[in-house]
Amino acid sequence: MLHPRYVDEQAGGDGYGVWMEYPNDDYLQAPTRAVKQWKEITRDAQDRPTTRYRRTLYFPDRVERYARGGKGAWEPFRDNELDPWPIPWTTETGDPLGIPVIHLRNPGLKSELADIIPLQDALNKTWLDILAAEDSTSFRTTILLGLVPTTDGKAPKDDGSNLLKLLPGAFWASEKKPSEAQVINLDPATLAPLLEAEDRIVFRIASISGTPLNRFLTTRQVVGADSAKEGEGPLLGKVRERMTLFGNAWEDLIKISARIANRFGGATFEAKPQVSTVWEPPEVRNETAHLDNLGKKKELGVDEETVWTEMGYDKRKVRQFKREKKKRQAEMVQANARTPVGGETRVGSQAPQPAAA
Repeated sequence: MLHPRYVDEQAGGDGYGVWMEYPNDDYLQAPTRAVKQWKEITRDAQDRPTTRYRRTLYFPDRVERYARGGKGAWEPFRDNELDPWPIPWTTETGDPLGIPVIHLRNPGLKSELADIIPLQDALNKTWLDILAAEDSTSFRTTILLGLVPTTDGKAPKDDGSNLLKLLPGAFWASEKKPSEAQVINLDPATLAPLLEAEDRIVFRIASISGTPLNRFLTTRQVVGADSAKEGEGPLLGKVRERMTLFGNAWEDLIKISARIANRFGGATFEAKPQVSTVWEPPEVRNETAHLDNLGKKKELGVDEETVWTEMGYDKRKVRQFKREKKKRQAEMVQANARTPVGGETRVGSQAPQPAAA
């Protein structure tokens, strides 16, 4: 079951989640324990809802359950008085089963979005500025001097109810003598500086996150294959790093699951199963070049089963191909065995007999 990382309510979290603890906070070492904390709603004797905070500690050889007491201290928790505390977490021979929590961690124990959130906030603010500027300055404005236009052609009322309202291009007016009347048109202001700021923030986000810049560009120009491949380098580097980290985590998950299944489920898996996580290549594959490469491998003597596997077919499909190939070979042998030779039909491996003199 997946659990989020624990974030305290005072830090803006919901008070629910899991965290791992490492020796000297060195996450490159094996963890010493995992901690799960949450809060639950209970009912008192008068059926009034109360909040109770819970915490469970997972060690390699035991599980400790706690509840926060009335004075705020963590006290041992049992569902009933007969339950052991702490709960043993060992094999039948007394060996530790291991921490039943696997840490799917990001490099540096830092969220992928940690460096992007401030830039995203700046981008959101810039878009608000762009929209505000668009509303107020992106339309042509007309200034009338000496005339205040009204809907009924009369003088403006005190409450302004008969003033002519033209949107989005509004009229600005000032009362002057007819001989001094003047019309001034103000052209829309350019949004180029704000749009340039928006582009600069987007480019910075792409640079820091390792995202190919061409995925942010809205242009009709087609990016060349070499340029696209070069631009994807940083992103592929991040993917490969996480493939290693997450692959190791999945391998640890399979190993602890096998031990738990042996201990509590009656399974008979190996105590230390040899497992390895295999990922699909992260690169965007050029199918034509890939097939050409596989053809060259086959010419060099690579067996067909390996070629089929590298083409992306699973083991079931490979077995089907092998059966079909054997069937075709058998049919060809039978056909050759019945091929007419010298006007006679050869059956099996029997050679044709010479005609009598």
